[in-house]
Amino acid sequence: MDASLRHFRSLRPCECHQIRNLQYSTTGDVLLVIAANAQAKVIDRDGFEKLECVKGDQYIADMANTKVSTCMLNRNAHMKGSDTTSLCFSYDGRVLASRGGDDTLKLWDIRNFKKALVAADGLLNLFPVTDCVFSPSDKMVVTGVSVGRNGGNGKLMFMERDTLKPVTEIEVSNSWCGVMVCGWGNGVVQSGALLCVVKKERKVKQIEMITDQHIITPYALPMFREGRPMSTRKQEEKVRKDPVKTRRPDLPVSGPGEGGRVGAHGATLSQYVVQQLVLQKPDPSDLNPREAILRHAKEAEENPYWVSPAYRSTQPKPIFQPDSVASDDDDDNDADDRHVAVDNKTSDDNQEPFRKKQKLSK
Repeated sequence: MDASLRHFRSLRPCECHQIRNLQYSTTGDVLLVIAANAQAKVIDRDGFEKLECVKGDQYIADMANTKVSTCMLNRNAHMKGSDTTSLCFSYDGRVLASRGGDDTLKLWDIRNFKKALVAADGLLNLFPVTDCVFSPSDKMVVTGVSVGRNGGNGKLMFMERDTLKPVTEIEVSNSWCGVMVCGWGNGVVQSGALLCVVKKERKVKQIEMITDQHIITPYALPMFREGRPMSTRKQEEKVRKDPVKTRRPDLPVSGPGEGGRVGAHGATLSQYVVQQLVLQKPDPSDLNPREAILRHAKEAEENPYWVSPAYRSTQPKPIFQPDSVASDDDDDNDADDRHVAVDNKTSDDNQEPFRKKQKLSK
């Protein structure tokens, strides 16, 4: 609770399961919650969950591969059919106290669970949430006693830890207030119930909403009919598409200018070609093709790239064909001589029959 002595948060840590036990840690910063389910939870002072115990295996098939610790079970710790309403460890961590539904309170040594160290009976228990606790000095054990059929009031029994003999008892009336405050005189508790004073009271924010009432008239004339209200999401989508309301900047102009905006240079193909022709500088070497080719001769000789590297290892010294004009003249003369010789031979062959006729006529 806060400074106004009212709770500042309400929660259900275990959903619909009934809470059986609540206990603060030794430092008081976290709270252990035990419910009717098989999982315990730890929450902080503000009600936020810190951790939750593993549910474990319902049937243990492999002792070496389980989610929970395996230990000995004592099925006869309390009467069969009764509930064990509370378990509490001593501050030295050696003794475990158990409150059962069979009207008994027993102390167990955690090193040997086969037999109880000491037991006290005759402690009526009619509720499955009856608790038992050790005193901070570990000298006494306190538990509650229910009201019997004969009437009377409930009791708090204070017993010695070693023998469970009653030391004193306090009757608790059935008053409207179910809160009990205990103090300790050794100076261990510094603030205690005053911790809630530090928690400031939460202020309630007053939120006023003014909504416009919308009247639906389905049979009204079109000029007097009002449009149906749209959801917030649809209104945002509609506003988002409006360039005026969203103040969208102008998009870049593609193509010729329009609406008083000049298009970018070179937006069309013809503009780009004209711009490139204007910016291009004429090359004077292009007027003479021979000079245009010879200006690359020096660079080709110093840095050959295509043909010369292939002949550098096989034919370092170039061999050129002799003059083509002289060779062509020699070839023509040889051809003429051969042609004349062939013609002379042909004429001699043609004249041979005439010579034979002249001899016969003589």
